[in-house]
Amino acid sequence: MSILIDIGANHGQYTDAQVNNFSKVILVEANPFLCQGLEEKYKDNSNISIINAIASNKEEETFFISNADQISTADPEWISNSRFSKDYQWRPIQGIQTISLDSLVNKYPDVKRVKIDVEGYEWNVIQSLHGKVPELCFEWAEEKKEDILKTLTYLHELGFEKFHIQYQDEYSYTVPEDAWVSFDSIYTSVKNACIPARKDYWGMIWAS
Repeated sequence: MSILIDIGANHGQYTDAQVNNFSKVILVEANPFLCQGLEEKYKDNSNISIINAIASNKEEETFFISNADQISTADPEWISNSRFSKDYQWRPIQGIQTISLDSLVNKYPDVKRVKIDVEGYEWNVIQSLHGKVPELCFEWAEEKKEDILKTLTYLHELGFEKFHIQYQDEYSYTVPEDAWVSFDSIYTSVKNACIPARKDYWGMIWAS
């Protein structure tokens, strides 16, 4: 058994690209309207389960939906100070349950990969994990530089030793074996390369 936990599933693009690599996929999506679409899309696939929840280190959280469903978030700073701050309208939704990474990993102990793409809220999600999983990837955007550095440090403290930076989205992406680097290397790269005010560069950071 190998399980993928897809946090911030959106329309299921990542799951579609990866589903054949895992025996089961757990999709976690906070947007209830997107969850309805996911339920319909995967209704005939018993290996895919959908959870309508905010992955978080908090017991309660407000979720914000924009007029572009792919950039909904639980991070107020993402709304006020990101590349998407000026061009979108947002409205809050209360009452969506929160769920921790620990509870997901405890429920699905055969998890092989956790993917996190939650529009600026990644640090909060990862703080709800208190043990190492085989592989984890999370979205990064350079305007969240300080959160990225805190996340890398936290993952290293949990026992993650190998890291990799992926630029932009490629849902079928896997890390080439010779492309992993040390914690010190990736920390220095992010610290030197990310310019928060620029708000141009983004992608996924991998940890193993």
